[in-house]
Amino acid sequence: MDNESTVKDHVCEDVMKYFCELKNKGSLSRFGKCFNCGDFYYFYDTGTGKVLECSKTEYDVLINLTENNTIDFANSSIDVENNKWQCALTDIWNAVKEEHIFSAKEFIKFDGGHFGKIEQMIAQNIQQVIFEVTESCNLRCKYCIYQDNNGGFRNFGKKYLEIEKAYKVLDYIFANSYGDELYIGFYGGEPLLNVDFIRCCVEYSKKNCGKKKLSYSLTTNGTLITRELAEYFASIPDFNVMVSIDGDKQTHNENRVFVDGKGTFDDAINGLKLLLDAYGDERRNQISISAVVSPPYDNEKFERMQGFYEHYAKGIQSNITYVEMPYEGVSQEKKSEMIEDRMPMLAWDKKRNLAEQKNAFTYGAKTAELLKIHKRTISQEPNVWHKLNGCCIPGMRRLYVTSEGKFLPCERVGNAPYIGDVENGLDYEAIKKYYVDEYASKSLSDCSSCWAAPLCGICYSHCCVENGIDIERKREVCDDERFSILQNLIYYHELLKDNPEYIDSLNDMSIV
Repeated sequence: MDNESTVKDHVCEDVMKYFCELKNKGSLSRFGKCFNCGDFYYFYDTGTGKVLECSKTEYDVLINLTENNTIDFANSSIDVENNKWQCALTDIWNAVKEEHIFSAKEFIKFDGGHFGKIEQMIAQNIQQVIFEVTESCNLRCKYCIYQDNNGGFRNFGKKYLEIEKAYKVLDYIFANSYGDELYIGFYGGEPLLNVDFIRCCVEYSKKNCGKKKLSYSLTTNGTLITRELAEYFASIPDFNVMVSIDGDKQTHNENRVFVDGKGTFDDAINGLKLLLDAYGDERRNQISISAVVSPPYDNEKFERMQGFYEHYAKGIQSNITYVEMPYEGVSQEKKSEMIEDRMPMLAWDKKRNLAEQKNAFTYGAKTAELLKIHKRTISQEPNVWHKLNGCCIPGMRRLYVTSEGKFLPCERVGNAPYIGDVENGLDYEAIKKYYVDEYASKSLSDCSSCWAAPLCGICYSHCCVENGIDIERKREVCDDERFSILQNLIYYHELLKDNPEYIDSLNDMSIV
């Protein structure tokens, strides 16, 4: 947007009329978001997905529009001398006409595969089945969701999924899935408490899968891995293992403890070493680490974690997440403070030089978030298609089988409506009722007025309760999601200025 030296009165009249009409239809905040990287100023347009660089005065005018929701520029804090705001407004008006910003159509419905023939889509595209091998666990991690103080999930239990039920699930998928590949996962609790179940599933699936290509995954705390088990997993060509280790010994043992309270680091590291030895360097990419980062967040902790990855896990893929925020019973003021502290790893990462960033333990998680910005939909005209936030089609991308043989959309969903069971298969009516229609109808009002909706990754796991969708619970997460998206927009454009080679490297990557 280039400043012009003169401004015609009738142009200002046109643009004021345009924004006045938009404002009469609702808040202007839905049209986009302003952000800056130092002395560089930008506007993200919700309708087209474009990010336009602008001058400071244009930025101030856009802030007035989208955040203050006003077209009263003369009485704002904007510098009104020398007609600067009028010039800026004219440039914005030119961008409205040429770049089609502030032109997003009214958001009246969600679109996508959720609203088509989902029976056929699921049958053709079932990608992964995950078995909750057992509710039991030999650890009592302090932040674990399966505890009394977390009402949204089951507690630890003694139930084990019966192998006959697992066979029925596999038979059902082999008979009803037309895809060429299937991913079979083992989850818990701690699945290695029932190793025989895993062995039986592997052998049964191999014998009965027909021409499907099978891959397997195991999520484990690592403390029960023996040399014999490591070699068994390594003997299966496409068997992937994720080990839960939070970093260095001090950090890990803060939360990951045995039932008696003893730290588990030494046992988990021994399990990781056995796996790496059994798989060898050529298949090192089949081993990954899951780390949960918990308060207190400080540079000393992150440096210790960095040291752990350099010593024990160099080159190993990692999945790094923060502890879920306990919003219940928290005041709005405290909630805002918590959100501001929500991305401490990003702040730590920014302090490192570019070479250090590439080798940081945060690299994988950072890249995944930046890919969402890089691969966003960008169009010349406003996009009229609106995805259902970050929601998959239940039963298609993942099918989670509980220890009782009930079906859920994935392992991250707690006490929520089931989408079928071992005896009857998928319940398409439940999927449509609770996870498609109810989610869409309850979310539409909020999403239609949110600038971040096209980039939103919120899904069922954030808002499902026993009776369906809890929209208030979903709203608790919205501020957090908007803040994260904004920080990633800022970081992306900082890198675009300072390290364009890194941004170019995202072209060859894909969102998993």
